[in-house]
Amino acid sequence: MFLLYIEVYGDYAGPGTYDLPTWQFGVGTNDVPKVGVSDYSTGALWQSVAGALTVTGSDGRSGTVSAILQHANGNGVAPGPTLSLTGRWRCR
Repeated sequence: MFLLYIEVYGDYAGPGTYDLPTWQFGVGTNDVPKVGVSDYSTGALWQSVAGALTVTGSDGRSGTVSAILQHANGNGVAPGPTLSLTGRWRCR
């Protein structure tokens, strides 16, 4: 099982498109918009380094994502392979 993280804190201005730069800090930190995928059983985290997150729902709970992710190594991202994440998302 995998967990999808979507965060847009201080930059959130309602529905629209948000760039996904390389993270400055970890999940739960108010820095940049971010998307991450975590392996629930191992805790391994892949974090966005490029792409865009679009919020389409007026309540901020749905949209689309197109992101490039790299494996996080505790001090940022590790060089190597990337993952592509593209599709619709919705919070329940």
